[in-house]
Amino acid sequence: MRRQKLDWYEQIDGSALSLVERNGIEFFKNYMRGIHQRVAEKIDSESAAFPFDSDRFRQKLSTLVEAEPRYAVLAAVGIADNLLIEMFKREKRPQIEMQTLLGPLGPLGDFNKRLKIAAISDFISDDCLSYFDELRKMRNRIAHAEAPENPDETEIKKLLNQSTAWLEAIETDPRLKAPDINKGSREALIASMLVHLALLAWQSMLMPLSNANGVPLQLLIERGAKVFTSTSAIGMGIALDVLRVERLEIPSETAAEGAP
Repeated sequence: MRRQKLDWYEQIDGSALSLVERNGIEFFKNYMRGIHQRVAEKIDSESAAFPFDSDRFRQKLSTLVEAEPRYAVLAAVGIADNLLIEMFKREKRPQIEMQTLLGPLGPLGDFNKRLKIAAISDFISDDCLSYFDELRKMRNRIAHAEAPENPDETEIKKLLNQSTAWLEAIETDPRLKAPDINKGSREALIASMLVHLALLAWQSMLMPLSNANGVPLQLLIERGAKVFTSTSAIGMGIALDVLRVERLEIPSETAAEGAP
C-alpha cells in the first residue's frame, strides 16, 4: 500500500526551535490530533450507511477457489469491478448523474477506466492498481480467445510480481505457508486473487472516506476507527480463512508435520 507522508508538523526538528516555538507546535499537534479523532468518529458514523456483507464476500471468494484458473480470473475481475462500481456510486453529488458516468459511453464506463481513475483519485493503492491492471490483461486474453486456456506459469509469475501485498498478508497467519512465487502455480494465483480482493474491498470503502474528510488513512488507522478495524479484519480474515477451509494446498508447517 502507498506509504502515507507525515504531516509537516511531525517533521519539524524540535531542537532548532525556541521554547515558545516548541510549545506552539505541541499545541498545534494536540489540536490536530483532536480533529483527527473527531473525523475518525464521523467516518465511523458515515460508514454505517454501507455495511460490509461478510457472508456474501466469503461466498464469492469460495467460488474462486473451486473454479478452474481461467474461470477464476474472469470471476475475480468481475468481483473487483463491482467493488469499484459500488465505490463510485457512494460518491454522490447532487449535480452529477453517476449512472451516466458509469454507463458504457461514460468516463467510468469499463473496468480499465474505473481502475485507473480510482488510482488517480487515491481511492486505491498502487499495489492494487498494478495487480488488477495485470489481472485485467490476463482476463482479456482469456475472454477473447477462441479456445480459452488457463494462464500459464509465465503469465502467473508476471501477475504475482506486480505486488507482494498478498504474500505479506499470508505470512501474518502462522497456519498458512505462502506458495513459492517463483513457480507460478495455480495455488499462488488463487491465493493472490483472494488477498488482493480483500485489500480492494476495504480500500474502496475507506480511502474515499479518508480523502473526503481530509485525514490520511494512516492517521485514521492510528485513531482506531471502527470501520477500518471491522472492514479490514473481516475482509482479510475471510480471505485467509477461505484459503485454509477450502484446502487450497497451502498447508501450515504444523499441519504438514501432523499429517498421517
